[in-house]
Amino acid sequence: MKKLSQLIFIVIIVFANYLNAQNFFEYGLKVGISSSSVKATDTKSSLYFNPEEYYNGNSINPFIGFFLNYRLNDNLILESELSYIQKGSRKTMEVAYTTIDNPDGDGRKTDYTSEIDLRYLELGFNIKPIIRLENIPTYLIIGASANYTLNAINITQDRIDKFLFSYKLGLGCNINGVLKLPLLIELKYIGDFSKFYSYDYGNLWNNVLLINFGFNI
Repeated sequence: MKKLSQLIFIVIIVFANYLNAQNFFEYGLKVGISSSSVKATDTKSSLYFNPEEYYNGNSINPFIGFFLNYRLNDNLILESELSYIQKGSRKTMEVAYTTIDNPDGDGRKTDYTSEIDLRYLELGFNIKPIIRLENIPTYLIIGASANYTLNAINITQDRIDKFLFSYKLGLGCNINGVLKLPLLIELKYIGDFSKFYSYDYGNLWNNVLLINFGFNI
C-alpha cells in the first residue's frame, strides 16, 4: 500500500508539472491540524459500559496533502486532493477500582484513557465557488472524498470498514489577494456517509474539524 500511495503521488506531481504551463492550473501542498471525535449511534449500554460516554472525547492530529486546482472561470474553482489524515477520539476519565468481591468499587479511583487512532489515505474532489467579503477573495468548499484505512489502533481490526466515503463543507481564503503571499487558509468540517465500525454496543462514525494552510509550488 505504501508503494501504491507513493506512485499515485509521483503521477500527480508529474501531471501537475505538465498542467502548470496553463495559467488556469495551480498546485501545491497543504498542512494543518484537526480536532476529531467519534459519534456512537444505535447504542446498547451495559452495567459498566456506555459507548456514548466512552467515545465522547476529541483527538488532535496532523494533516498533510497535495492539491491541484483548476480555475473553471472567475467564480468557480475545481479541486482534487490527495491527503494523509488521522481521525479518532481520545478521552481521559476517572474510573473506580473494581474486584470480584467489590464489583461497585472499593472507594479507590484512577485515570483511564480511551483512544481510537485511525489513519487514512484520502482522495477528494471539491467545488469551490468564489465569493467576496469586504474585497477579500473568499470561497466556499463543497466536496466528497474516498478514504482507505492505512492503520487502526485500539480497535478490533476485522470489524472496520476499510473504505469510507466522506463529505466536506467549509470556507477558505486566498491570502495572495490580501498580503501578496501564495497562501491559502481553510476551515472544513468532514463527516462520513457511513459508519467506520460496528459491534454489539452500536455503530461508530467519524467527525472532523480541520484547519489547514495551502502553499502553491
